[in-house]
Amino acid sequence: MEGHSGPILKIIVLEPSKIFKYRSAADNVADSVKIITASSDNSLLLWDFEKMSVVSKVKSAKTSEITCATFLFKCNLVGTGHEDGQIRLWNMEISSSIQLNSGDSQKRHLNTISCITSIIWND
Repeated sequence: MEGHSGPILKIIVLEPSKIFKYRSAADNVADSVKIITASSDNSLLLWDFEKMSVVSKVKSAKTSEITCATFLFKCNLVGTGHEDGQIRLWNMEISSSIQLNSGDSQKRHLNTISCITSIIWND
């Protein structure tokens, strides 16, 4: 079985019924349970729960370790915090990530982000 080379920091279970609750009827929603694991080896794995096999893997080339993760239901992205205070958004469908940039070093975290969460709001 393929897996991470470092400790797993977060396990996120994606149940179709819960995802559908936050998405519109036109959005594609997985028809089976998926699991996302985040590791300090700077990778995220998307697992097929029934087959216990890896569907996709994304890895950041950045040397700062992932320290926490959350799933953003409305936009189908994973947000991660890192030991250097950076925040990344990951798209598991296209195997990519971007780093959020405040543009001002005075307005960003200077130390490890130990917790990250999402909120759900109604327009």
